[in-house]
Amino acid sequence: MEPQEPLFLRRSFVNVPVEISMMIVDMLFKERHRKQAAVRDIRNLLEAFQWTLPQKYWLTQYKVDVIYEVDEFVQAGKVINLANLCLGLEELMLNEHWYCESGFSTRVRAFKFMQGIKEHFLNLVDGDGDCVVV
Repeated sequence: MEPQEPLFLRRSFVNVPVEISMMIVDMLFKERHRKQAAVRDIRNLLEAFQWTLPQKYWLTQYKVDVIYEVDEFVQAGKVINLANLCLGLEELMLNEHWYCESGFSTRVRAFKFMQGIKEHFLNLVDGDGDCVVV
């Protein structure tokens, strides 16, 4: 059985609904001109208010799908600090030297190609599993 996500954030001195806290984090991150500072601000906010956002938030809002190994841990029920993973990944991706030199940019490009191939294939196959002739 999957553990229930809290409706309100726990251990916080402010009783804020999870949806509101997610909106605040989203708003901070969307400040495109100061991404590095936004990541630091989000880390500080989560720590200061002791907020723990649902794992589903981190899985859908950040590009962890490129790190497909994470899905294996999630499926196995392993506990992962997704906030730390996602924010750390963002920090690394903002470091242009690391992003280009580490090979991660190649991984992202290959992943996008595979996603495009998958979408194209699914468009070729109709609902009955028959291929559409073009």
